[in-house]
Amino acid sequence: MKQISRSFILLFCLLHSAMLFAGDLKLHPAFSSNMVLQRDQPVNVFGSGKPGASVSVSFADQTLSTTAQEDGKWKVVLAPLKVSTSPAVLTVKSDSEQIEFKNVLVGDVWFCSGQSNMARGMNSFNQLTPNIASISRPLVRIYITAHEVAKTPASIPLPPSKPKEAELNQWQESKPDILLQASPLACFFAEKFSDELNIPVGILISCTGATAIQAYCPQELLTSLNLPTASLDLKEDFSSANLPSLCYNTYTHPYLDVTFKGFLWYQGESNADHPEIYRILFPALIQTYRSLFHAENRPFYFMQLAPYGSVGWDISKEAWAWLRESQTAALKLPNTGMTVLTDLGEFSDIHPQTKKAAGERLALFALRDAGLPAQPLSPMFKSMDMVGNKCQIQFSNAERGLETRRVVMNNKKALPIQKDPEAFIVEPDKVRGFTICGEDHQFVEASAAIVKDHVEVWNDAIPKPVAVRYAWATFPLCNLFSKEGLPVCPFRTDDFPMPVLRADKKAKK
Repeated sequence: MKQISRSFILLFCLLHSAMLFAGDLKLHPAFSSNMVLQRDQPVNVFGSGKPGASVSVSFADQTLSTTAQEDGKWKVVLAPLKVSTSPAVLTVKSDSEQIEFKNVLVGDVWFCSGQSNMARGMNSFNQLTPNIASISRPLVRIYITAHEVAKTPASIPLPPSKPKEAELNQWQESKPDILLQASPLACFFAEKFSDELNIPVGILISCTGATAIQAYCPQELLTSLNLPTASLDLKEDFSSANLPSLCYNTYTHPYLDVTFKGFLWYQGESNADHPEIYRILFPALIQTYRSLFHAENRPFYFMQLAPYGSVGWDISKEAWAWLRESQTAALKLPNTGMTVLTDLGEFSDIHPQTKKAAGERLALFALRDAGLPAQPLSPMFKSMDMVGNKCQIQFSNAERGLETRRVVMNNKKALPIQKDPEAFIVEPDKVRGFTICGEDHQFVEASAAIVKDHVEVWNDAIPKPVAVRYAWATFPLCNLFSKEGLPVCPFRTDDFPMPVLRADKKAKK
């Protein structure tokens, strides 16, 4: 009887030991079936396991081995992979375990971040959901984060507390049920890019809405810049993550070792009352992310703010114009690109329905980088010459010339694009959107005309003009485009000081 008891106890201990060490092998959530691995770069594959255990990773014709460190962490680096549209298996083995990830493709992977215009799912846009089935692409894979807020930088995503979010934090095929939850901007970007090149595209969407850029900056960055304390005060927050560095801790830091092609960014609405701070923080964030991701000069493509008219605190009616200028200033950094949206806003909706056109414009930068240099870019202010009472404006990215186009932007929410009877309409009969000033610095509406390769701007009441501005308003009404159909970027030729944007910082936003 005692022998049986001892045998039973021994068996129990062995089973308990096996259970204790079973499941030790884990990979970062960014590795799952249906994923896309980055092409043409060394690819990190990493996770955790039993300390001292041997780990091997096999994919394509490569097999790499390593040993888990004392803290259990391990990493191998696959040699650069070629594009592959054929589903493959990535196998990870340890001493007693094996994990297989199936349906793995090789292409380009993009880290998508920002606030609500990037974070909101397709189901938030009633004009997009009826045609959602047509957006499905077998070569497009989607990863949507669902994290608990991390007060300190998290090495892996903190699991979501809501059971319905359990299917997130893993790669999914581009199918209607997933597309409903995914960023339409990122999805339309991926659709355009994949269709043009017939290569797999992975979009990892890691962000949340109503958040300022300070929330996406590492604490070390904010400290190093020595900014005024008032500029970091985000207590008037809209979400639990809108505090300095919390979005970085939660949505960025967990993915620093994942290998990406580049970054897609749509953010700025929550910083429009401090464009001067954004002008410092945005390029600093780009450079910091490139450094932290070990991705020097990797592409960083971003959206300029679209027109929006219901900014109640904006007594200047031009706050977003100054923020757009701060965004434009970041183009001085190498391998950056900015999508201009002056024709794709809505007066009453900060989340315009025009995400398809916006996403496709964003993809033009990636297509140029991928070897299709003929992709057009929005014309940018180049120089101004004074001839009599007229200002002659030259543009870059306008080799084929300029033209006017009809612009229609909805006034009411949730209506089909260009179907609002109260829509704001700019007809193409003449160039609109320019203002001009004399020595008094008081800007008034200007006449403008396309003349050969430039635009002439004037006002007969101003014999000696000093400066010109274009699309300089929170909700600009303008209609100047390149021949390829891309809007001219807002600009000003002056260096006048910024006016007071809001009378009361605590006014309701």
